[in-house]
Amino acid sequence: MSANRGISVSAADDNDAFLAIEPEDTPNGDEYADASGGTVSLDFTNTDESAPEGEDGGSGLNTDADTIIRDVLTVTNQGTQDVIVGVSGLPESMSVYTDDGDVAANGSSSSLNQDSNTPASGNLALVEVGETMERVGVIFRDPPSDLDLTDGSLTINAVAVDSLDDPAAVRSKYE
Repeated sequence: MSANRGISVSAADDNDAFLAIEPEDTPNGDEYADASGGTVSLDFTNTDESAPEGEDGGSGLNTDADTIIRDVLTVTNQGTQDVIVGVSGLPESMSVYTDDGDVAANGSSSSLNQDSNTPASGNLALVEVGETMERVGVIFRDPPSDLDLTDGSLTINAVAVDSLDDPAAVRSKYE
């Protein structure tokens, strides 16, 4: 199998952005995320590479299974309001999540799929002022063999908690 799997995430290119998105300082952050030029790019084309000769390993995304790539990004709230963070524009079969229990509603992990969950649902991540959401990863669930993410882009959204209809009820879901 051979396929390109690149995705771009647009972000402000200065340190004063309200929502700072950066590659996590991990092997997966180093391998799959790049922040040069003010845009965070995710590139999963290296999943196509076979293991070096004489070493065990596979290549590519298995079309009959889930592929989880952990600890790729961090998202820091540099604004003045607590925000609910979600991701929209996800291709079918792809999910974004965080294993950062400090921002997850259930204290363990949260889906960040805003295409499936509204900011008021309590199913996304609450990132308070000055807080960094770590351990952001991706999951490919039963991807089709012709999955092509080379021209895709995701949008990472930050919705101020206080702008929601019932901010107290939303906050209570994260306590």
